[in-house]
Amino acid sequence: MEAVKVFVLFIGIMGLFTGGVKATETVYELSPDTTFQEGCVGPCLCPITLPEEVTGTFLLVPAGSDPLFTNYQLNEISWTVLDPNGKVAHEIKGQGTYKLGGEVALMQQLLLDINVDGGDPQHLDSGLIPGGSEFPLISVSVSRGTPCFNIWMNIIAAPKHGDLPVAVLESPIKGQKVSGILPIYGWALDKKEIIQVELFIDDQSIGNIPYGGTRKDVKNAYPNYPNAEDSGFAMVWNYSILTPGDHSIKVRVHNQDGLTRDLNAMVTVKKFHGEFVDQVIPGERLLRDNVVTVGGIDKTYDIRIDWSNASQGFQITDVLPK
Repeated sequence: MEAVKVFVLFIGIMGLFTGGVKATETVYELSPDTTFQEGCVGPCLCPITLPEEVTGTFLLVPAGSDPLFTNYQLNEISWTVLDPNGKVAHEIKGQGTYKLGGEVALMQQLLLDINVDGGDPQHLDSGLIPGGSEFPLISVSVSRGTPCFNIWMNIIAAPKHGDLPVAVLESPIKGQKVSGILPIYGWALDKKEIIQVELFIDDQSIGNIPYGGTRKDVKNAYPNYPNAEDSGFAMVWNYSILTPGDHSIKVRVHNQDGLTRDLNAMVTVKKFHGEFVDQVIPGERLLRDNVVTVGGIDKTYDIRIDWSNASQGFQITDVLPK
């Protein structure tokens, strides 16, 4: 049993000793769907302009995390508002912050401190609102939020260069109830190279997940991607280390261009009164009269299950047709 404990713990935390990825800035580019609008609201009278297209870039820089949110800075905002004829209507400069996370549902908030055409500073705020599941794509609306004259912006932005990795988290799935030692696995592809696959639990870095497992099914589905046959990632994790209840699982895939894709699942941990169970008595069960459907055909079986210290769970050891 001690050997099992050491093996599982090593697999679960080995990435902690490899070092993390240094926080790097990413150049973001506004989508053509980004718009700027200004005018009067409430009791004040002045024209409200039609939404105008905004182009430009900014730098997104990781700024640490707290128990609930991952934080970013928006630096070197340089945006141009275009009139309906494609001519420059306004120049926008400034900075901002963006945070993503939440205690239950995924939430986001964008704050901008900008000046338009060199004028007085303007503070725009989205408020803390649901969203952010498509990150690193950022899609959020902000406004000045004051009486009378207002500014509205619909911000849609993504990393400027390269394509995001293609990736799927196959286990765990969203909403899964988990217990004992189970695999965390999936696959990831990139047109250049996947350089790292990280595991986060409750937004805390656990370390790297081994990458490069054989996946002929992925190769068949994505024949034009290099190294698609060796695109699997997998490791085992002892969920009994966690407290009972809901926990977030996040796998972050990094490509050679510095772009990332996050794969998320919320799981519910069910556990006994310790991290490792030494013994279950009785360790064997016979589950009688189980109706199993395969291809629309029903058959009845008795199923024998036994407790496994290695997996910290019950496993099927025999299937007995009736």
